[in-house]
Amino acid sequence: MVDDDTQFLTFSVGLPDLWFEPTFSCERDIDRDEGTCLNLEVGHTFSVVEGKEEGDDDILSFRVSLAQGWDDQRRVTAYLGEAGDGCDEACLMDTCLKGELTWNITDGVSLGAYLAYYDDLFDSSAHDAASHDEGTEAYADSYNFVTGVSLAFAF
Repeated sequence: MVDDDTQFLTFSVGLPDLWFEPTFSCERDIDRDEGTCLNLEVGHTFSVVEGKEEGDDDILSFRVSLAQGWDDQRRVTAYLGEAGDGCDEACLMDTCLKGELTWNITDGVSLGAYLAYYDDLFDSSAHDAASHDEGTEAYADSYNFVTGVSLAFAF
């Protein structure tokens, strides 16, 4: 809805060594809407190609995860705009199902790719507002598919 640039403060904590791999994050918009989003994610990483020796990182791994976000009233209003007139309080938004493939090229260098599906599944007002196109007054799909790649260096 808003074309202005903004900045976020993000705090995230997770337990990656558990089979369940829970992650909790909090994101605060500090410029545009001063809204907050809380997110809980659970996932699991599967080894596709194991490391050469015991204790080595996997050469190739696949992680599947499911996340659910909760946005406060300011964030909901900023993202849904006039289409979200019936959505004027905090709600569950941004349900995400994601698959990530990571290739550990060498120690400290990895290449990753992901595909994610986002939708507002648990709040019908948010779902309807997200699918409403203000420009044409038409309704479209409320979901999004997002892909990305990453190159990470650790030292």
